[in-house]
Amino acid sequence: MNFELLPQGAFSIRRNSGQVITGRFCMWSLDHFCRTKGIGDSIYDLLFFIQKPIGISAFADYIFSAVLFTYKNDISQCQVTRDDILEVMEEAGSTRYDMMAKMLNHSLFLYDGLIEDTKKKTGKVTVPVKKPRRAR
Repeated sequence: MNFELLPQGAFSIRRNSGQVITGRFCMWSLDHFCRTKGIGDSIYDLLFFIQKPIGISAFADYIFSAVLFTYKNDISQCQVTRDDILEVMEEAGSTRYDMMAKMLNHSLFLYDGLIEDTKKKTGKVTVPVKKPRRAR
């Protein structure tokens, strides 16, 4: 299994089976993730959620939302499942936490934009935001 981080939040994962999974972190995928996790519409709700450590389940949902972006015009055509994402994590073995950290860091450009938009609209961000630590 290997993965490649591409420009503008895109990524490609090649599984041991040869299956290629592509996705992109963007506003659509972020919105989909928030709706599936029951995160409110407020940017503050999102900022509060992302400052906490992310668990395996939430990470799988986050990646799956980015994968679904590829099929946003017809999600029923997506042949990748959430279970496929969990299997990717299994295939990554001892490097899974490094992969998770790199994928999360790759998506952070979305939050930078949200934080700047919030600052412009309100003049401040009241929720402290911590970026994930880089894996060693």
